[in-house]
Amino acid sequence: MPALISGQLTDRRVMYSSYISTYIDRDIRDISGTVDSLNFLNFITAAAALTGQILNYRTIAQASDIGEVKAKEWLSILETLGIVFYLRPYSNNVLKRTISTPKLYFFDTGLVAYLTKWSDRDTLMSGAMSGAILENFVVSEIIKSHYNCGLEPYVYYYRDKDAKEIDIIIEGDGKLFPIELNLP
Repeated sequence: MPALISGQLTDRRVMYSSYISTYIDRDIRDISGTVDSLNFLNFITAAAALTGQILNYRTIAQASDIGEVKAKEWLSILETLGIVFYLRPYSNNVLKRTISTPKLYFFDTGLVAYLTKWSDRDTLMSGAMSGAILENFVVSEIIKSHYNCGLEPYVYYYRDKDAKEIDIIIEGDGKLFPIELNLP
């Protein structure tokens, strides 16, 4: 996004629109063959609207009018391209971590805001998705900071049977560091 950062481009919507077109027209088609651009845009928008939530393929598929198998395939492609990632639930049992349902996040929080049609930060901060987008931002920055240091991120979320949740748990040196996010 050099043009946006350098000031050559002032409208982030133009940049994100081009970003999505590039992925639809080039990378997604190269990986999966034919892609209906409108269905894919609906799909990635539905995924963005569910950022920070427990992954539900059926909900994303229904919202974008595609099948669950196609939703899994397209999410896998987005993960391969480094657009989305999953946060696994914490459990003392390492095998349970791999089979339990993860949460879906985007590496680029600006893309989430663009796809979900938040026009500016003030509107977003007082909007219905402010908590989810803040959570996406914090989790993605923690994950990216680990990757940038060449470290494997041992970052999870926790949810018990009563639906009580801890947003982020960082595991390190045999200790757990819980982080709860709250908007002011």
